[in-house]
Parts: sequence; structure tokens; C-alpha cells
Amino acid sequence: MGEELLSALNAELAFIRSDIGNAVLSERMVNAETRFCRWDGQSDDGRKRKASLGKDAFPFEGASDTRPHLVDKIINERVQEYVTAAVRGQPTIHGKKAGVLNHLLRWLVRSLWGADFRSELELVAQWMEGDTPAVAVLGVWWKRELALESRTVTAEDVLRAYAEQMQQTQESEEVQAALMEDLADIVMSPARTDDFEALLTGLYPDFDRKRIKAAVREMTLKGETELPMPYVRVNAPEFEALRAFEDVFFRSNVKKIQDAGVVFVRRWLDRAQVLENAAREQWAPGFVKELLGEGDTGGKVGLSSFDTDQTSESDSISRVTTGMTEARDGLYEVLWAYTRMANRDGRLGIYVTVMSGLCPTAATKRTLLNYDHGQMPFVEFRREKLTRRLVDSRSVSELLMTHQNSIKLVADSIEDHVQVTTNPPLKKPRGSPKYQLMLTPFGEIEEVNARQPIEFLKRPEYPRAAMDHRQNQVLDVDDMTGRENGGLPTSRSTMARQYRVDNFLGCLGQAEVQALQLCQQWMTDEDMERVSGVGWESRTVQEIQGKFDLQLSFDVRDMDNEYLQKKGELLLRYIRPLDSRGELPWNDIARSMLQVIDPNMADMMPAPEAVQKRILDDEDNVFLKNLGGVESEMAELVEAPELRLEQLQKRLQPRMENPQAFEQMSPAAQALIENRMKYLQQQASQAQNAVIGRIGAKPVDLGQVNAETLKG
Repeated sequence: MGEELLSALNAELAFIRSDIGNAVLSERMVNAETRFCRWDGQSDDGRKRKASLGKDAFPFEGASDTRPHLVDKIINERVQEYVTAAVRGQPTIHGKKAGVLNHLLRWLVRSLWGADFRSELELVAQWMEGDTPAVAVLGVWWKRELALESRTVTAEDVLRAYAEQMQQTQESEEVQAALMEDLADIVMSPARTDDFEALLTGLYPDFDRKRIKAAVREMTLKGETELPMPYVRVNAPEFEALRAFEDVFFRSNVKKIQDAGVVFVRRWLDRAQVLENAAREQWAPGFVKELLGEGDTGGKVGLSSFDTDQTSESDSISRVTTGMTEARDGLYEVLWAYTRMANRDGRLGIYVTVMSGLCPTAATKRTLLNYDHGQMPFVEFRREKLTRRLVDSRSVSELLMTHQNSIKLVADSIEDHVQVTTNPPLKKPRGSPKYQLMLTPFGEIEEVNARQPIEFLKRPEYPRAAMDHRQNQVLDVDDMTGRENGGLPTSRSTMARQYRVDNFLGCLGQAEVQALQLCQQWMTDEDMERVSGVGWESRTVQEIQGKFDLQLSFDVRDMDNEYLQKKGELLLRYIRPLDSRGELPWNDIARSMLQVIDPNMADMMPAPEAVQKRILDDEDNVFLKNLGGVESEMAELVEAPELRLEQLQKRLQPRMENPQAFEQMSPAAQALIENRMKYLQQQASQAQNAVIGRIGAKPVDLGQVNAETLKG
């Protein structure tokens, strides 16, 4: 089965390479030349020179050779807008634990990912707008990375570690006691070094025999030893930008990456990374040997399953093209194949195989991807949707190539006209010595009349039509791309920008959902409580796959400070007074406004669940102090007095209903609790009076009115 699977995957590699690989590389080179304004014969000073062209410059030596970076400017403008919207946009999560998940997502973006979040999204945005095809893929992984630290290990540490292991077994206490007694004898007896080595090998299976023998010798002589102990350095979700047909590969007829039959992810690893991955994921020794080679042989270093030419397209953005072998010197290509397959019961699953198209064996067997969300760990970003096929999306370079060329021609003609007009050719009498025809600045033209004095040639005025043509080109570009232009309605630009940002944030939202689902599955309770103040209640597959919805939103007009100020005034002066039933979530609105103004300040707002838990825990602590006869501080203003009062009443209710189940309160405790009750009631009353003072009336308690009516 393993050989059949590897053969099928290699056949898929060959099909993808012939289907789209070479075509993409050639088109990318053309579009890269457009974006970065590169062509044959360029000189460093932006002038046409014979030395650079290898032939006479036209229309004259030193003529203009401008590089109008129109395409590059538009792509970068959009990238900046996308990344800004992603960082400042407001995530809205609905469902169970919405507040906690909101807080967790902000922690991921601001604290954990930080600059990496911006970097990966910038790459995604660059490829989404400027690549061929105009598609990017964002990989969403759970990254668990170990590191080593030198740690002192004693005989007591060894016994303690084994004792903890025994607690997980079903052995009786008598058996465990006998085993621990024997282990203590092994550790303390110099005559049982072989048993001690076996003991350490079972506890630390990754250490080789030589290290184990040295550790036993040192612990026997000194009672302790230094060992490189592993610890979890990273245990969190990770975003990775993947370039289509360079980092990630799929068939050209794929409509959605979630529906792809096979998706290959390629990584270039150095020797140390290959060995580290092989140890962590238990790669087959034969695969590692074939990939790395033996002795002085370099194995498959620098070779690729996909690229057949000797030019690295990734280096095409540089003015110096680097050969494939040099760019990948010391690196080895490794592929992760993600396959959608049905098992014997007809159930679809995502399976992973680590391999190389250059090796006859796979690194790992086909294993089920252990992500409970049940999806491919990818989200695609498309600039446009022309058909259902994922690859049918055109880049800005492709759309504006002719416009940029036209603008360049006019710009060159303007500069050439300025040069010739400022320093026009000279008209000289016929037969003047050392005469030659030069239609260049300060050139010379023979005059028919020999008596004509030497004077400058009068050039025609620069055609107005050329300037009109250039303005029309700019207007057309701005209309196509949604850039602001005085000749176009403002609403046109706003609509186009908002549409693009919504498309980008919609894709990013899918990736962030996957990241949160991975957190629900793999994040420890300790880490979760440290981040949000609340641990997980459930980790079931059903809980992970569909118990919340996430939406990312950003109003592009919020980048205008004047508009933002007017928006805030409109909400406070007109909208809020109309919300008589309090149906709008004003706390969420405030957070959203603050997120746009200052994302760091918005991050200071904790999750509502965490705030409520903190308040309730604090009131419980006050209650326990009062029971012990200790009076707590009663500030002039207390946070959430009504909530605290409800919590205190909740703690007193069982004691009132079943006093025999509790120890009788001391007189001091009763006095302190009664005083606390009066204090909270007064605080709650003052809060209500403050509301009445603002609105002029107290809300009617319909329940009390109905009760009095019934009594009457």
C-alpha cells in the first residue's frame, strides 16, 4: 500500500508540473518585468545609452528611459490597506464563549504573532494582487517546538519522575511501594550501575548510551549530573504565507483548496532542519539517508521535484539573477502531501504523507491529520473570481501593463522634448567646417542659405493631445483600480476599496477561525487561563467544529480622522438616544471605535467573561474574610455593585435554606456580612440614582406592578 501511495503521489507531481508549472513561471517573469520596470539595455541613470543598448540610442544618445512604477505603486497601496485593515479591524465572534475567544484572538494577533502576523499577511497580500495567478494561500498549523536547556538532575529527581509515572498506572499501592523501594536501591547502590543505566534509558529514551553511562557515573560519584533536557518552547497556532506553485502546489482545475484531492507543501530545509524534523516526526531512516547522502556525497541537495530550468523565479525581483543551484545551495526539498481520501466506511478524511519526489521511499506513512476541525489547513486568497477555478485570477501587472507602457511613452516624450527645447540644435551655414547632422540637444543642422547666421532651431510646441492622452490614461487607471481622482465620484473609490478589503478580511477570518479551533484542541488549560482568565470547559469535536462564528470588519472610511470624529458624534448625539430599549451593544461599539483609534488601547479591555469572573471571585474572597471575622475595605465606589450583591445573596441562600449543613456564624461574622449587605445595597442604589438623574425617570418594574395589581 505504501509503494502504491507513493507512486500515485509522484504521478500527481508530474501532472501538476506539466499542467501548469512551467506556464506559471514564464508568465511570472513577464509580469515581474512590468512591475519592477525592467527591460534589456537599461542604464543606471535612466537614459538610453549606446554602451548599455549595444547599438545607437533612439531618438538620441541620453534620451529619456523613465521607469514609471505605476503597477508597483498600486499593488503596494493595496497591500498597505489590507494589512492595516487586518490589524485595526474589529473581530466579532458570536456563540458560546464569544468574549473569551475574542480576547484570545486579540492576544494571538497582538502578543503571540506580533510582527510575524504582519509579515505573513503582507506576503499573502503581495501575491494576491501582484502574482500570477493572483492567488495566495495561508497555511494554518499548530506548531509545537521543543528546545534544550541544561538542567541539573539528581537521584531524587529520577525517583520523583518514576513516582509520577506510577501514579498513572493501575498498580496497587503495595506494588508501587515495593517498586519504589527497589528503584531507590538501584539509585543508591554502586553495584547496580547496569540497572541504573536501564532506569535512565527508560526515563530518557532519546539519550544515547554514551550519555546515559556518563550520567550514571556522575550521579554515583557526585549525586547529580547535567543533562540537556527538552522543554516546550512553542505550543501555539502559526500562520504561514504560501506562494502558489512555489510553496504550495495543486491542479489547475481546483475550485476551492478545501476540495482539492491533493495539495503539496514544499519546504527547503538545511541539513540540521532535516535531522530535527526526522527525529521529531520519526522519518524513515532510508528516506533520510537517500535525501542527505552519505559521507562526501550531497544527496539531493539543491534539486527539485518541480523546477526543471536553472532560473529561480523567486530571484526575479532582484536585479541580479541567481542560479537555482546557488540559491538553494545546502538546502533539501521536502514535500508534505495533504490528501483528501475516503476510508473503508466511505468517510472523508485529510491524510498527510512526508516525501520527496526525488527519493524512492517516503519519509512517513500516510497518517490522518490530527486537526479536529476536519479541514485542509489552508485558506486561499483570490484577487478576483472570473470562473470557479481558483487559478483564474489576474494580477494588477497583467491588467495595467499597457497603461503603464503608454504612460512611459508620454513621460519619455515629455523629457525628450524638454531636453531638445532647452538645448535645441544649431542651424549652421552650408559647408561649415566639421559639420555633421545631429538631431540632439546642441546638435547641428545645415542651413540651405549659406549666408544665414548660426542660430537655434525652433522646435514645434509639445502637442497638447499627448498631455490629454496621459490624463485620460491616469483617469482610466484610477477608475479601474478604485483610486481617488477628482474626475470620479468619491463613492466609486470608497465602494471599490471596501469591496477589496471585505474580500481580504473574509478570507483572513476563515484562517483565524481555524487558528481558534486549533487553540481549543491543543492549547493547555494553564495557557488559556493565563491569557484570558478563563479555562476551557469542553474540547469535543462538536464544540470545536461549529460552536462560534467569526466576522472581521473594517470601514475604509475610518482611515479618515475627520470622518471618524463625525461618526463618533453621530453615534452619541443621535443614535444612542434613539436606542430606548438598549438593544445596541454599546460596549462592543466602544471597543470597535477604540480599535480603530488605538488598537493597543483596545487590547487593554479584557473579555467580559473574565471581568465577571474576577468580580465574582473577589466578592467570594470578601465573603470568606467576613466569615473569618475580618472586615474588607469598602471603597467610596465599588465596581458592579448589583452583581456583587447578587453573588453575596447567592452565598447566603443555602445557609438560610439549610442552616444545619453549615457551621454557625459567629456574631462578628454576622455583623460584618450584614454591614457588607447594606454597603452593596447603598452602592447599587446610588448607581440607579445616577441613571435617574441623567434620564429624569426610574425604569418601571413591571413585575412589581403586576404583583400589586393581583393583591388589589
